[in-house]
Amino acid sequence: MSNNLAIIIPAYKPDYLYETLESLCTQSTKDFTVYVGDDNSPYDLYKTVEQFKDKLDIQYVKFDTNLGGHSLT
Repeated sequence: MSNNLAIIIPAYKPDYLYETLESLCTQSTKDFTVYVGDDNSPYDLYKTVEQFKDKLDIQYVKFDTNLGGHSLT
């Protein structure tokens, strides 16, 4: 699916991730792709993201290092 809008969610802690993705599911227009970037979290964020794979056009990437721990830019 080719969408014009990308929603990028940098994630480290699981707090509010489920609620954020659930909120995106309730949007009347779903012409967007959700990208979740796991900043090498010690938590299993994929488990949360996986629950939405049939509801959203969603992509998950887990980074090898915690970039946010060094620089937020």
